[in-house]
Amino acid sequence: MIPSLRELYPQMKAPAQPDLRATPSNDVKQVEARYVIVVHLAGPLGDLVETALRVEPRFCVVRADARLRAPRHVHLVVVDERMSARRRARLVRACRAPIFNLERHLGPRFDVRELRALILATCSYGDITTENMVAETPTTRVALHFIERIAEQPTPVLVWGPSGSGKKMLARRLHSLSRRKGPFIVAPATDGDLLEAVSTARGGTLCLDEISAVTAENARYIRALCAERRLEGPHPLALSDVRVVATTCRDLAADVVRKLFPADLYLRLASFVVPLFALRERHADLDALIDRFWKQHPRAELVSLSPPARDVLRRYKWPMNVRQLQSVVGQILALAPPGEMSVATLLSLAPEVAQRRGNAVQTGHRARSH
Repeated sequence: MIPSLRELYPQMKAPAQPDLRATPSNDVKQVEARYVIVVHLAGPLGDLVETALRVEPRFCVVRADARLRAPRHVHLVVVDERMSARRRARLVRACRAPIFNLERHLGPRFDVRELRALILATCSYGDITTENMVAETPTTRVALHFIERIAEQPTPVLVWGPSGSGKKMLARRLHSLSRRKGPFIVAPATDGDLLEAVSTARGGTLCLDEISAVTAENARYIRALCAERRLEGPHPLALSDVRVVATTCRDLAADVVRKLFPADLYLRLASFVVPLFALRERHADLDALIDRFWKQHPRAELVSLSPPARDVLRRYKWPMNVRQLQSVVGQILALAPPGEMSVATLLSLAPEVAQRRGNAVQTGHRARSH
């Protein structure tokens, strides 16, 4: 009987599986673009914004009527004021990404260069280096210590945690500690060109993103890869040294019991299982990450965070974890006036953080009774 990951780590909750899908024509490999931007704008305005953002090579721009493949993570969704609050809430749940309100951030008239610069700053300013990961919470320290112990071994590793918690960053850290001379390659488990990714990762590490969505054909390749056998296909490939690291936000052991995931593939990949907890359960990491993202921003010296505003960020549950925190801090710093940021200013720039256990955060005045 395979033990459930929840039995191994009872304090950890498995998040819901993302349900975004993509057509092959809209899929862009992660080596080609770093940030996925969904444009949820209709008509000429949507065409203008899409064209303006596609100029930036670091952006993978997708219109809202397209559908993304499950392993791909959305970094930002561009909307306008005409979208209702209910539709916006559904969009946030579907894409699991922050909202960029075009009119609120740039006004009704804007320069496309300013739009590109602001979105790029929001997405990219806070990239964390793997050599200095934040690990103030005991559970995060345990995860980092564990990968240090297993880094030199060629055995496959499964990294389990909610979306946006830093699974690929931990995988990259594992690669850097292994002293492998080859590259670190990230490939979706549904990638139609997995053999090409394996060939590119020779002598290095292949990170299979969201292994729960693996296709039957790729599962066959991964089994051969873990067993260090020759990969057969349209272009047969003799394996060299490739370390396999798989990431998932699902409890794969439970999926095996429900026959939703192949048991033999799970046993091959789960030689070592490294859990990453949700940000809401890593309070010490949250404070440290706020400070890091703040200091890395170009406007850090112009804007400071008041203690009450910091408390608002601490109390928010961060359903999209570190990725959402990074985006929100970048957004409020890019738009805030110089000086100390109050709670009112914070909530005007990032209203989503006002929600805490169903209650609105107070800004200094009592809420009205209805």
